[in-house]
Amino acid sequence: MSMTISDRAARLLALDPTPSPPAFGEAAAMAPAAVEAVHDALSRGETHYTDRPGILPLREKVASLLNRRFGLSFDAGRITLTCGVTEARFVTVQQLLPSGGLVAAPLHADRIAGAVIVRDGRLTHDLKEADLLFAAAGATPTVIREWLAHVPSRCIVVYEVDTRADRFHPAQAAGFENRVVTIGSLDDEHGLAGARLGYLAASAGQAAGLRDFKQALTICSTNLSQWAALAVVEDL
Repeated sequence: MSMTISDRAARLLALDPTPSPPAFGEAAAMAPAAVEAVHDALSRGETHYTDRPGILPLREKVASLLNRRFGLSFDAGRITLTCGVTEARFVTVQQLLPSGGLVAAPLHADRIAGAVIVRDGRLTHDLKEADLLFAAAGATPTVIREWLAHVPSRCIVVYEVDTRADRFHPAQAAGFENRVVTIGSLDDEHGLAGARLGYLAASAGQAAGLRDFKQALTICSTNLSQWAALAVVEDL
């Protein structure tokens, strides 16, 4: 039976709170190139909404980085820039999890628990029943392959990239080429602490719906954060 709004609110309030992110530019780790790019963008008048999936050169760069790392074939049209990786998780769950569906999150279930509750879903330990598998950063390729071997054919995989991990991606596994949504962050690891900028990359059949849902939430990710990120990653 579907939960009421008050039921969902009670479940959300019962979750452990997480620390607030630093304000933009607050952390000492903010890369000098990012700060300079913000000043340049302000001088150009970049103070309005960007295209809803994000500025094209940064989406092209994200696609290139993913393709080079994992041997995939993303193009910019399948990339959406998000307000941090938290929004990427939320958008994916709301768009792709059936109402009342089951999510398997063997690692870091806390990262996705709130989004599952909003969707009237439940976390499960039974991979064979999962409508969605959250393959969080930190799992080894061997472990992820074991998870994939047990999920049903309807299951969508949300893969959160860990740049320190091996160069394995679930889409490399047979039968999962179009069943994986890749999410990640462009924040701390690139000297962009506080920028609140993430991304999601999906199959051609999923990308448009995810982009539209993101637009309904926040229209686009912060203009200045996008230009700051481009300045940091364009030479990678």
